Amino acid sequence: MTSSGDALASARALILTPHGRDSRLAAALLTEVGQASQICDDLDAFVSGLGEDTAFGILTEETVRHADLAPLLAAISAQPNWSALPFIVLTRHGGGPERNPEAARLSEILGNVTFLERPFHATTFASVVRGARRGRERQFETRAAVMQLHRSDETLRTALMAGRLGAWELHPASRELICSPTLRTIFGRPADGTFDFHDFVSSIHEDDLDRVMATIENATIEGRDYAVEFRAVWPDGSLHWAEAHARIQHDPDGTPRLIGVTSDVTPASRPRPTTVSRLRSWSAAWRSALPSWKARMPACSRKSVSANAPKASFCKARRWRRSASSPAAWRMISTIC
Repeated sequence: MTSSGDALASARALILTPHGRDSRLAAALLTEVGQASQICDDLDAFVSGLGEDTAFGILTEETVRHADLAPLLAAISAQPNWSALPFIVLTRHGGGPERNPEAARLSEILGNVTFLERPFHATTFASVVRGARRGRERQFETRAAVMQLHRSDETLRTALMAGRLGAWELHPASRELICSPTLRTIFGRPADGTFDFHDFVSSIHEDDLDRVMATIENATIEGRDYAVEFRAVWPDGSLHWAEAHARIQHDPDGTPRLIGVTSDVTPASRPRPTTVSRLRSWSAAWRSALPSWKARMPACSRKSVSANAPKASFCKARRWRRSASSPAAWRMISTIC
């Protein structure tokens, strides 16, 4: 990531002073303070050169006095939120905004503007330029911070999506719950639907409700980390397990809020009712077929499964029994039997 200092070093100052020696003088003075510059021939070239990587702009009052400033205003209005491009306007003696209506109009249009009366001393000009550079450098720092925040936000979104984690923020005092679409799906709601604190409370299994609410209260009052696992009842009546973790934070006025994530931890290995019923049916069928199976067994095998038979013979009979069924079916039957 480019630092704010590097960004400022590569930024150019735009100069719009087409009359007399102002442009060459300004460029020479900027060079002395280490600022790269570009001289613009007219207002259109000046407006076209404005951008996020512009350090600041220098222009004379008489250049824009009777010009159409709509394109300039549009370019300034299109700046990103972090940017407030500095301008230095060179005026004639007594040309400040308090005594000059035209300067006042420029102040309204340009926004972040400094008026410098001519003739000026080189030291004064250099001081004004350094002030504009410092202001722009702080803006570049803000841009870098915003970009880093966006990258962190995208990384967090990717992690939450990969882990199917529902992000949420709870304001205990107002019972305001702000949540992500994933959290809504964890509680059986549509991702684009509504899900407030009342919906959250009504989704908690009645046997777990007091424990969850006590955990929220302890986290809010004592500043403890919020960690709880509970059962959630979906609108269709199905039962699921959820695990939530959060930390307490405080607003500038001291109001606490919980920021955390919740995941669906319903065991994937938990058999579905239809699967259980099938296993029970297969187990019953196996037991009903057991007498005829024993009748077909060799005499030595029937004796080996008696109560007093040696263990080795019993294992041999179990191997014969396994051969009567596929490995997958045997594993399921063994679970029920």
